Amino acid sequence: MEENTKFKKTNSNIILETISFLLLLILWIIPIYFFSSLPEEIPMHYTQAKVDSYGSKWTIFYLPIFGLILFVTLTLLSKTKYVGNITEIKKTSIISKIFMLLIFLVINYSTIEISTGIKKALDLSFLPFLVIFYLLIMVAIKYNTKKELI
Repeated sequence: MEENTKFKKTNSNIILETISFLLLLILWIIPIYFFSSLPEEIPMHYTQAKVDSYGSKWTIFYLPIFGLILFVTLTLLSKTKYVGNITEIKKTSIISKIFMLLIFLVINYSTIEISTGIKKALDLSFLPFLVIFYLLIMVAIKYNTKKELI
């Protein structure tokens, strides 16, 4: 296999990177906006979608911090030189960022809803669909990049 270290910045890649950055911003904006209305103690951990431990309201920033670390790490990793198909690696990195940030966003927003009494438990019914969607996108990327090499 020939080394492919050049990555074309296509419109779809720019749009996907922009979406991932906007999700990261929203992941920070929502807890900042709702912080003053949160009680001093909020849900911190869930087992089978039910709250099983509580923490300070400052724990609402754990997922945004972790999301930022994930975003920066995947962005930096996607810029390193690889042997192989860089297009596949880059697209996989972008989609992974979007996928993880979406999950963090839903969990963080649900924590806010539970803390303020809007919800009683974490609703993860969307998760199987999101995982299937993610896997389909990964297969499509793999298929399209193989097709480009032919």
